[in-house]
Amino acid sequence: MSKKFLDEDGLRALLVLIDALIDQKTQLNMVSTIDGNSTNQQIPGAKAVRDFVVAALAGFTHLVKAVVPQRPNTGDEDTLYLVPTDKPGTYKQWMYISGSWIDFGDTDIDLSGYWTTDDLEALTNAEIQDIFDDVMGV
Repeated sequence: MSKKFLDEDGLRALLVLIDALIDQKTQLNMVSTIDGNSTNQQIPGAKAVRDFVVAALAGFTHLVKAVVPQRPNTGDEDTLYLVPTDKPGTYKQWMYISGSWIDFGDTDIDLSGYWTTDDLEALTNAEIQDIFDDVMGV
């Protein structure tokens, strides 16, 4: 059996269904902030979304990578250390967290067990409608 996916035509059909659902909503409740009291019946304004994202990202630091010939004795917590392996082009990944080294495995990735485009078949508009109706309880 092939695996189904949403292609460009299917995405257009889904957008038509979503647009129709949005058109059914007659009252919009625009809010200027997003917080723990926000509900799905409210639509945040662009500034509220921007302020929310800026606040959420305020405490994050920038992760950097460092290609090193071998793992150092200590490291910086904001650095992903890449140590070359015996296989050309692959690295062992390490991070120094709370005073000890954490092994994040290597960069050699085997994708042989994953689906390919030959394994996929686009959903039909009728299948999209059936899924949409099922989700919406129609």
